[in-house]
Amino acid sequence: MGKVTKRDKEALDQLVLDCSIYNFHEKDALEYIKKRFGRQISGRTYRRYRQNLENGNRAEEWMNYFARIGFLVIHQQICEGAKHLLESSMRRLLKEENKETQDDYFVLKLKEEIRKDLELISEFSLGTPVLTTIKEDMQKLEKRLKEKDKMLQETEEKLRIESIRNRALMSH
Repeated sequence: MGKVTKRDKEALDQLVLDCSIYNFHEKDALEYIKKRFGRQISGRTYRRYRQNLENGNRAEEWMNYFARIGFLVIHQQICEGAKHLLESSMRRLLKEENKETQDDYFVLKLKEEIRKDLELISEFSLGTPVLTTIKEDMQKLEKRLKEKDKMLQETEEKLRIESIRNRALMSH
């Protein structure tokens, strides 16, 4: 297949994940990947990527991404979408109110839409501090896990050294 860039690897990871989700047989998966990726990959390469997926490597990477970044990105996209809906409804309301003869039913509907959009934006705005707190808690947890890993490694090293000393003392 040639040299695989990081972007190629990410694309192949996603395509193999798609094949797994669609429950494709290897032959169908290779055809799907060729169409989407633009290049043929070998069955061996497909099986290797699939094995990584089944070992949980891809799922773990996705969870890490989602926990750190994806959740916030999705939250931001929803907030921006709600703001866009609000702005659009406000423009339509202003346009309708500037007409000589207004459609009262339409004006009421627009006001109801605006009220709902404001509620949604308000709810999501309140969610932002919660997300920040969650992110901070995750960072603290990650730090504690690193500290515990370090302590475990230090303890294992001490035990290894002690074991070597004990064997040396026993051999004398």
